Amino acid sequence: MKRIAALLLYVGLGGMPLWAMPSQITFQGTLKQKGVPVNVTKNMQFNFVDASGASIPGTVPISVANVQVTNGLFAVQLPIDPSIPWEQYTPFIQVSVEGQILKPDQPLNANLYAVASIPQGLIAMFAGTCPTGWSHYAPLDGNFPFGGAAYGATGGAAKHSHTGTTDFESQRGYTADSFSDGAQDFAPHHHQHTFTTSTESNMPPYLTMVFCQK
Repeated sequence: MKRIAALLLYVGLGGMPLWAMPSQITFQGTLKQKGVPVNVTKNMQFNFVDASGASIPGTVPISVANVQVTNGLFAVQLPIDPSIPWEQYTPFIQVSVEGQILKPDQPLNANLYAVASIPQGLIAMFAGTCPTGWSHYAPLDGNFPFGGAAYGATGGAAKHSHTGTTDFESQRGYTADSFSDGAQDFAPHHHQHTFTTSTESNMPPYLTMVFCQK
């Protein structure tokens, strides 16, 4: 009778940041027959299930033909669908070899759960294109985020100028020779200037980042 025991379930994150949902995981295990490690090739199938053994919605069984088993050890790459809300489940992998379902189901380790538990709708900055499972958030292109009690309010401007008016009044004196007393009279003078300054930037030094939404 054949049985499988998981030695290691490794989430193949590679160089990806923790918040990037992995596109695949590496499943490693052992295959024994009557307690002896085998050297064979086997057709295997892997299914993502919950704690009850039911398939997780949105997943399909993954069939891998001719898996090489050497000294009882094997490893397969299993694709992960980042659109599935993994945080809603306690996921396991159910393995079958040549049609025989092997027990117990193998739990996914905490790394995948931590990665998958990022809430939908989260917006984050990246120094490059959006990773798998994220989409470019265009409303923040050319804009700063600004805290508020509700989403969607906009305001501000990238540039500004100033306008104003000056007001000047003076009295200009003259002598009216026609007057018998020779007194000096004054004529008031009043004028205004309206001005507008050049348009200048409001922006401090900046570095562009790519905003992405989960």
